[in-house]
Amino acid sequence: MVLITIVIYFIGLLSSVFQQNHQIRLIKEYAPEKKGTVYDKKFHDVWLASCDEAEQHMIYEAAYKTFRFMNTVFSVFLTAAIIAGMFFPIGILCAIVIGLLWLIMTLYYSKETIKLENQH
Repeated sequence: MVLITIVIYFIGLLSSVFQQNHQIRLIKEYAPEKKGTVYDKKFHDVWLASCDEAEQHMIYEAAYKTFRFMNTVFSVFLTAAIIAGMFFPIGILCAIVIGLLWLIMTLYYSKETIKLENQH
């Protein structure tokens, strides 16, 4: 079962990369000024640099709204996991994982905010 799970995981991962590559190629046909390839390690930086100010603002605003939304999702799921742990024998690991992911996201956001403040 572990081998089947690993194979399915890698098939999903490769499928995701190929779909992203196809989508980027289609966007480049529509907007040839776009730069970058999904196989490049610095793809996101290159792609963002090829966007105009309005596109960059839209990306930044969407990222911030996603951050706020995920804060809500993590808090709801953490609360649900803690409450479910009171009534069902699921253990505390579920709540720890959710809390750890939330903490990582928040700490990384804070680190990047501090870094951006120090640049300006």
